[in-house]
Amino acid sequence: MELLKSKRFWSAIVGLIAIVLTAFVPDLQPHIDVIVPAILGIIGILIGGYTVEQTASAVRR
Repeated sequence: MELLKSKRFWSAIVGLIAIVLTAFVPDLQPHIDVIVPAILGIIGILIGGYTVEQTASAVRR
């Protein structure tokens, strides 16, 4: 169950939920072409940061 403890996994799940919710909120429909790439970018940077942090931690050991 290592996957359920992963920050990267939960970040991806939160991003997916945010995108799905954006698709179902009628007031956000006109802006979906801006919101979805923004969510993907933020989640991508967050996951990349976690990866760098984990790699740096492993190298220090």
